[in-house]
Amino acid sequence: MCRFNFVLILLNSLCYTLLLPLMSEIINNTKKIKNKIFAILAAPAAMPPKPNIPAMIARIINMTVQRYIIIDFS
Repeated sequence: MCRFNFVLILLNSLCYTLLLPLMSEIINNTKKIKNKIFAILAAPAAMPPKPNIPAMIARIINMTVQRYIIIDFS
């Protein structure tokens, strides 16, 4: 009976040394996937509701800046 308990304890510790790194890797991968999903869900809030408006403003600014460029050939 004592020998059987010793074998169980040995197998138990061996399983923990083999399974703990694998379990922590699985847990880390699960956390990464969860964080990536939440980041994807939160990303559209950072985008402007109408992205063409900032583009139009940038075009107008570029046109007005280019209008005031003076080329002097003298």
